[in-house]
Amino acid sequence: IQHRSYTTDSVKRLFTAIGQGAASGIKPMGVLADFIEVDSAYEKATEEFLVEELEYVVVDRGEDAQRGIELMRQDLDGRATFLVHPEPDSQMSRGRVAEPPIGPETGIVGRLSDVLKMTNGFRYAPTELLPRVTRCF
Repeated sequence: IQHRSYTTDSVKRLFTAIGQGAASGIKPMGVLADFIEVDSAYEKATEEFLVEELEYVVVDRGEDAQRGIELMRQDLDGRATFLVHPEPDSQMSRGRVAEPPIGPETGIVGRLSDVLKMTNGFRYAPTELLPRVTRCF
């Protein structure tokens, strides 16, 4: 996480505290940026648009998120957003949001969801998980 210039100091402090053993029971899977791949032509635009979402701390369970919140409140200065990794059986439970067509008549050049690939278990995540991605044109 140290090499990500867009990651806030508070998220860096959280990972440092976890790495030093100051946060027992919290095992983050990474930040959301670790779960996203995007076409190189759209990489910079995606980073600028999803700057906050890319630093979401991904955890396996709600209990890990709660422990992380408690750690932030008690011992660390700053804020962090925790995103609970979706359960495999719930990933395809919701449909996609209706999207307008692409073309010169609509003025839409492309959809972020067409160039962004979610990986490591987020591939079929519900659209409500990151509405900015599914509603970005």
